[in-house]
Amino acid sequence: MTRLSPFTPVLVLLAVAALASCSREPRLPDAFVGTWQSDAELTLESVRASDKVNATARAGFEAGMFGRLVMEFRKTEGRQYFIDEGEVPPFEPHSIVDSGDEFVTFSHPELAELGLPTERTFYVDGDLLAVHIEEWGFIEYFRRVEQ
Repeated sequence: MTRLSPFTPVLVLLAVAALASCSREPRLPDAFVGTWQSDAELTLESVRASDKVNATARAGFEAGMFGRLVMEFRKTEGRQYFIDEGEVPPFEPHSIVDSGDEFVTFSHPELAELGLPTERTFYVDGDLLAVHIEEWGFIEYFRRVEQ
């Protein structure tokens, strides 16, 4: 029978602590850094294909809802604004829940007051960014306008 050293529990704890310290902190992937603007044409294609969007909402979306939102991502902060509303807000720190090379999930607790999901996952493929708007069943697309 193999006898364990009295130091075995300590070594196990040290190994677990070392592994835990290696776990990565979610961060903004480099592919997201830059300025992105809503792509009205691609987004409206997705809106029209959704069975969750009723005729009244669809008319509102088609009346100029998309194509105006700009999102700017820096490594540790970001901001979003509508290009036709004048004032550009200051940058705020990201609240990232999870990330990988081609996706990032942001936390937006303020959306709970509106009855909306508080997390949104964005996916990037080159100069195209996509976010699934679950409550409406469509994808909003963004195009990179500046690196």
